[in-house]
Amino acid sequence: MADAPNYTLWNTGVRKAVSKHLEIGVWIENLTDVRLEEKSTAFRHEEYLRTLRLELKEIS
Repeated sequence: MADAPNYTLWNTGVRKAVSKHLEIGVWIENLTDVRLEEKSTAFRHEEYLRTLRLELKEIS
């Protein structure tokens, strides 16, 4: 069994109330677009590629 190399995943995001009853959030996951399968065959799963997420949330 091969040892998997070290890696770091960077994620960032922010959430803000835009009104009394609504919040908006924006996130970027895998900011540096790490592709584990290119680093080693020891990784048994693949991370999602750089992903942008948008969230609207009702505040009770």
